[in-house]
Amino acid sequence: MLVPVDFSECTPGQIDTAASYARRLGLGVTLLHVVDPPAGTGDVALEDCVGGACLDAESEVLLEGFVRSVEGVEVETISRRGAPAETILAVAEELRPELVVLGTHGRRGVRRLLLGSVAEQVIRRAVVPVITLRTQHRPSCQAADCGTCATHVTPVEERLRTELDG
Repeated sequence: MLVPVDFSECTPGQIDTAASYARRLGLGVTLLHVVDPPAGTGDVALEDCVGGACLDAESEVLLEGFVRSVEGVEVETISRRGAPAETILAVAEELRPELVVLGTHGRRGVRRLLLGSVAEQVIRRAVVPVITLRTQHRPSCQAADCGTCATHVTPVEERLRTELDG
């Protein structure tokens, strides 16, 4: 089972639900985090701005924390760079998991039109079945609702954006 995660406050619940499905279905879980570089930076700018594989290393540390939280299921991790939907689809094509379990922030209206929906793109184009999990708003979240959530921006990604913005 492929479980793409964005490190938002909703990620632990998504992983718990996916692990529950995996235990019932007798499947292993592969956690995937996609580092989405700011537009126009490319890999060279990432290397220059944050000193190499820093984004990937941080992702691996966070993913390993989630691995330790899952019981009764074999868990692997993958960290990749790229556009989230395209990268999730490429990994699904590569691994051919039985199932993809994907969280969705439920953006609507203009925000969805401008930002697009990773979940929608994956559902429409995936080569394997996809289950989406609607995130639940938590009072501790900085956003007014899950549709405007930005808690998945990691500290390294925030530093990169700050440095690129000058």
